[in-house]
Amino acid sequence: MKKSMLISLALVLTLAVCGFTYALWGGTMFINGTVGTGNYDVSCWWNNTNDPGTTIDPGKTMNVGATETSMSLDVNGKSTIGNITVTNAYPGYNSTSEFCVHNNGSIPAKILGVNVTNLNAAGVFSVTTEPDIIGTVLAPGEYRFIDITNVVGDDAAQNGSYVYSVEIPTQQAQ
Repeated sequence: MKKSMLISLALVLTLAVCGFTYALWGGTMFINGTVGTGNYDVSCWWNNTNDPGTTIDPGKTMNVGATETSMSLDVNGKSTIGNITVTNAYPGYNSTSEFCVHNNGSIPAKILGVNVTNLNAAGVFSVTTEPDIIGTVLAPGEYRFIDITNVVGDDAAQNGSYVYSVEIPTQQAQ
């Protein structure tokens, strides 16, 4: 009986050591993750014109008309509003204004379109945009220039006023 007691005790001790040894090798691993999002920031960054009023009108022999470009800040304080003012224009007068669409953000931005709106003189005054930048994806820090050409037609009224807007919608590129 002593012998069976000794064997039982040895078996219990062996199992205890195995269990203890197994417990030393067990554990739990934790993984913590952090996701930081970027910022979306597209604005008009630069503007220029080929007829600031101090040079000969494009394609003409005299300095008569003038085109001024400027930038305005939106409600968030960003330069997203480009302004074009053509003065003393006449039939046949044309000028080109250049604006720069700039991705100031840290994520890619896509140019969705170039829309000319509020043109109250179809056929008398025309506006065209070049190049076709629709669908262009701007990487962070990248920019594209767009030319906006104004042409005064033969049927333009004296002392007339022609108003339009050019809208360039953008969104996060995916």
